[in-house]
Amino acid sequence: MLLKDHGLHVNGYLDLGWLASTLPRNPPLQRYGLKSLAKDVLSIDLDKSHSVRCSDWEAVELTKQQLDYAAKDALVAVIVFQALFYAHLSFKGKVLAVAMSRRWSTAFPRIAVWRDRAFTQKQQRIKSKPATAQSSLEPSKLQLRPYGRSHTVRRSPLYHNCVLLAPDGQRLCTCDIKKVQWYIEKGLAEEIALEPNVVRLKFEPSRRPTADEQFYLTEKANCCVVCGAMDSYIRKHVVPHEYRRHFPSVMKDHKSHDVVLLCVNCHHLSNLMDQNLRRQLALECDAPLESENAKLLEAPQIKKVKSAAKALLNNETSIPYERKYELENLVLRYFGKNEITTSLLHKALHMESKFENDQYSSHGLKVVRKMSETKGLVALERLWRQHFLDTTRARFLPNLWSVDHGHESIRGRIKDGSSEMLQVLGTQIENN
Repeated sequence: MLLKDHGLHVNGYLDLGWLASTLPRNPPLQRYGLKSLAKDVLSIDLDKSHSVRCSDWEAVELTKQQLDYAAKDALVAVIVFQALFYAHLSFKGKVLAVAMSRRWSTAFPRIAVWRDRAFTQKQQRIKSKPATAQSSLEPSKLQLRPYGRSHTVRRSPLYHNCVLLAPDGQRLCTCDIKKVQWYIEKGLAEEIALEPNVVRLKFEPSRRPTADEQFYLTEKANCCVVCGAMDSYIRKHVVPHEYRRHFPSVMKDHKSHDVVLLCVNCHHLSNLMDQNLRRQLALECDAPLESENAKLLEAPQIKKVKSAAKALLNNETSIPYERKYELENLVLRYFGKNEITTSLLHKALHMESKFENDQYSSHGLKVVRKMSETKGLVALERLWRQHFLDTTRARFLPNLWSVDHGHESIRGRIKDGSSEMLQVLGTQIENN
């Protein structure tokens, strides 16, 4: 909503409950909401009256009480965070504001384990052991799930480094164990060695590796290419799939080069950095991000009616009389009725408020089209690879990993002057 309504990009959130729950307290806090934290940490009473909390926050103009409520929430949350942050770093006495910036780079990786994760009382009860000032921020001391819920940590190696040989013994590539077993089961290859697995094909391959494809002959380590961690990792697409999926087939072959392994923390931080380049491409290519150019549009009036019906069905007894009257009138006016009934509320609740946007065109497709007409897709691929290097400072990339990988091979596989060549290399490169 912040992005759609006000153009504000949010890179994540931190639930203060995590910070507060890991501080040593006797007795421990029973509640970790902002009101309780403000009272405990700052000794101030934060107004959370029901009449304001349950008022109409979708109104075109908010009341003074609503504006005060929202402003105090935002300000108090920041002050509580600063107090908890200083407490975790064991500050004593008065702390200068500059101390935050000096120590932020050290403390951020510890706090980042809670980024974009909602805190609940249930999760707090699971942690039965009291925290200490020394270990409270150490991720290894807490029973925490990794953030990044849309990604699954790999439980098996990505690279098996099995070797595939041509009939004459030339090394063709390294591959996984499933591919090797498939060739053997089909009678298309014979096993030469077990550790590491080496198999030799019984037929002539369609092509041999070129000088530009030596990367695929090297062994690769199953570790985070940024920090070297080997205990857990997630696949990272250096060139995001939203762009690669629209590339021509000549640029889709053998692209394991751009799939690397990152640990959970590095993967999350890298994805955050990617948003900066996506926003830059959105401006340069006139390609709004999905949140700005929605695939589905929502009818605001229907959304309000559905929200009102849901509140009346689930919380009728706890809604203040004035607010209940407003919600009922909202539903009645929409349907042109004079009496609220349960069936009418259910009908309102199940209305469809979203519909397809006929003008929608994905951000990725627009960027690919624009780059195809100007700089070329090779430049886009190189841009994302260089961005990955610059933002992560990866120290453990496989040997021969390069921002220009495969580009010479692509040039040799497309015809001079063809439309595909202009799309891949761009008019500017081709003119040079």
